[in-house]
Amino acid sequence: MNPINSSSLFHFTDQIEYLKGILENGFRYSYSFELYPSRKKRTKGCAIPMICFCDIPLTRTLEHSSNYGKYCIGLEKKPLVSELKEHINPVVYLSSTHLQNNIIELRATDKWLSSDLCSRIGISKRKLNSICEDIYDYDKIYSAIDTIEAHCSEDYWRFLENQKTLYYLLGYCKTTYSGSKHDNFDYYDEREWRIISLFSPKTKNWILDITKTKFDKIKTTLNDNTPYLKIYPSRFSFINFIIVENDTELDIITEFILTSNKLFGVNIGFSKAEMKKRYSLITKLTSFERIEKDY
Repeated sequence: MNPINSSSLFHFTDQIEYLKGILENGFRYSYSFELYPSRKKRTKGCAIPMICFCDIPLTRTLEHSSNYGKYCIGLEKKPLVSELKEHINPVVYLSSTHLQNNIIELRATDKWLSSDLCSRIGISKRKLNSICEDIYDYDKIYSAIDTIEAHCSEDYWRFLENQKTLYYLLGYCKTTYSGSKHDNFDYYDEREWRIISLFSPKTKNWILDITKTKFDKIKTTLNDNTPYLKIYPSRFSFINFIIVENDTELDIITEFILTSNKLFGVNIGFSKAEMKKRYSLITKLTSFERIEKDY
């Protein structure tokens, strides 16, 4: 029986030049717009830098490529998850109205806590947000709490923890279907995993409370400044598959791997040991043309 999921996580792209870019520079974080769950018509969401993968068997990659591109790289799931355990998680697909309502209530709590604190302390919401630049820098948080009246400090902690919980839920959640009538694309078929950059108010790497229209206007600029996930030669064993569209492109990628001065974002030379690493990648090469014939 074919497995439902795979030992590999597959990242797809739609052009051979993009595949070369990954092979040379590593996996680039790309901003994704995620709508907030809402009881009303949803207009706002957040833009989150992430790298997306699909947890599907090799036999399903051909079908999946029709939507996401004829080029992909498969990474070994277990060591990747072990290496990036703070950043990587399968998507939680939202179908239950109960679960969606809980997230909606968490957002409402966030707004209520901030408004109540501002009212009791006598400052603006902007000032509250600037009191502590980074909610993960606990030295700054302790210092910030000293500036707040004692009877409000506990609520301030609740506000910070509520924010952190909310943002990560949004980062790893996705509705099961597109369209309000559940008659469009079934996202669950993607079996998506995400590697997400840790949220940092200091660097403002997540764009909160943004409309899809505004996001579309600034997406290219945002993506021009995102970092890469590098894979060092000692971790090339993580790579299970490098898949191109057809057999004629296998030679192109083979030559690229053998001659590039960088692979997956790391400088690599041409010593005997380094050439062995290059050849290990070439053994991972195949094509969707070949997969279609063989499977």
